[in-house]
Amino acid sequence: MNDFLTLQSNSRRIPSIDRYRGLALALMIAFGAAKMLVGVPFFEGLSTHDLSRAVLLLDGYAFYDLGAPVFIFVSGLSFGLSYLSLERRFGTTKALGALAQRALKPIGVGALLILYPMDA
Repeated sequence: MNDFLTLQSNSRRIPSIDRYRGLALALMIAFGAAKMLVGVPFFEGLSTHDLSRAVLLLDGYAFYDLGAPVFIFVSGLSFGLSYLSLERRFGTTKALGALAQRALKPIGVGALLILYPMDA
C-alpha cells in the first residue's frame, strides 16, 4: 500500500477514482430518473427498492440498492487518500481538523434540511 501512495505522491488527484465516483453518481441519477418511464416495465424494476417489482441481484437486494454503497465506498477511499496527503503536508493535528470539518459539513446541511422542511 505504501508503494501505491509513494507513486501517487506527485499527482494531486487520481483520475480513476474521480471517474468511478462520477459513474456511481451518474448511475444513481439515471436510474432514479428512470422512475419517470412508467411505460417501460424493465426500467421500473431497475429503479425501485420494492422487492416485489425490482430486479434482484441477491435475495432481498435490488439493483437500485447498489448505487449508494458503491458511491460511499469510493468517497471513503478518496477521504483516506485525502487524509494521507493532508497529514504529509500539515501534520496529524491539522489533517484531522480539516477532515473533521469536511465530514461535519454534510451532516450540518442534512440537519438543516430536516429541521427546516422545504414544504413549510
